[in-house]
Amino acid sequence: MEDSNNYGHQHPLLLMLDQEQLINYGSGVADCSRCGEKVSAPCFCCVEHCGFYLHKVCAEAPLELNHPFH
Repeated sequence: MEDSNNYGHQHPLLLMLDQEQLINYGSGVADCSRCGEKVSAPCFCCVEHCGFYLHKVCAEAPLELNHPFH
């Protein structure tokens, strides 16, 4: 586990690097707060156990895409 910035969430987040860490953390079945898909490692979890989960890929994705057709 590693500490990370909060990606806009009000509580600190932990980076879970593998599925075993995620299971040991007690997440059970959870959905990513950004894309809505089931969470799997690597992902970020709220240290306050408030139900906020975020795939690492979703956290690193830009909020907007720039392309020539807009």
